[in-house]
Amino acid sequence: MKKRLLSGLLSLALCLSLLPTAALAADTSHDISQRQLIISQNGDYTITGTTEANNIVVKSGVKATITLSDVNIDLSDKTSWEDGSAIDIAEGANVTLILSEDTSTSLKSSKNWPGIHLPSGATLTIQGSGSLNVTGGTNGTGPGSPGIGGKYMTAPYESESCGIVIIKEGNITVTGGLGELDGELGAGIGGGAATATGKAGDGGTVLILCNTVTIRGNPDIGGGMGSIGNLNGAAGQGIKPSGNNTYEVY
Repeated sequence: MKKRLLSGLLSLALCLSLLPTAALAADTSHDISQRQLIISQNGDYTITGTTEANNIVVKSGVKATITLSDVNIDLSDKTSWEDGSAIDIAEGANVTLILSEDTSTSLKSSKNWPGIHLPSGATLTIQGSGSLNVTGGTNGTGPGSPGIGGKYMTAPYESESCGIVIIKEGNITVTGGLGELDGELGAGIGGGAATATGKAGDGGTVLILCNTVTIRGNPDIGGGMGSIGNLNGAAGQGIKPSGNNTYEVY
């Protein structure tokens, strides 16, 4: 079974690494400091600017290539359930983030939201030679939200599972948000945590195809933490670096 999984994941990784990024439409530039960006059409988008109020939202069914050039979105002082993630990707969307050369982008989300919201059914690819730092939002009653992944939900609702994450290149740090009561980090990349009797979200599929990625969380990659052990999210599956230019299937 593991050999078949390894073969399938390696084949997928190889195909994805060879595919060029499609030019879907004329490039649209946007300064995020001016207003929120809602992407509802396929296309290429270039984002710049600094904000503590606005975010990027990608609607369901959209295929978008987003180039980030020294973007700083910091929503960490916001506490409303409606404030959202720095980048909010809907189920069914397919997003490629390109990190511009010699630039550094930072994404921090509001309370209870992942740094990049990526629920099950959504796909995120990250590439480019720039730097990216993503941090999940805090949580007042349990572990924080994932750096990338599903959203935390309160009982009796099940927290969201993570979509598909493919990291091809870039200097990337992803950190789960901090739990305000217990100091527990949320998943670095993975499912949303749960409190009380709620079920945590599953880990999804994560393919990390470079060794310049640092992930911090509980767990670093995988299902969210439940308040009761048997309510933890499933680990998911994928490929990650294991040191010395080697990779492992988990």
